[in-house]
Amino acid sequence: MWEQAPKKINDTLGNSSFGKFYEGKHNTWHFEFFTEQTGVYGDDVDPASALKNDFHNVPIVSFCKETATFPLSTFDTENNDTINTYFSYAGYQDK
Repeated sequence: MWEQAPKKINDTLGNSSFGKFYEGKHNTWHFEFFTEQTGVYGDDVDPASALKNDFHNVPIVSFCKETATFPLSTFDTENNDTINTYFSYAGYQDK
């Protein structure tokens, strides 16, 4: 579930979890969502591990209006140099 629409942010990627391949300022999309059950997208060690596995290498359409050039036209959640999609766990919240 989600309560807020995704946000587009134009910022320098150097202090983010995106791969080293991407330098300078780029548009990024930030989407905050939650589930009604814990452990749906991962485990205690990595709450987003299942999401990372499910998204990795899923094809995407490149050269739309993005500001970065992707080496492959896929979501990359694993290669430290070219990660273009990452998930961060915000912690438990009782809704």
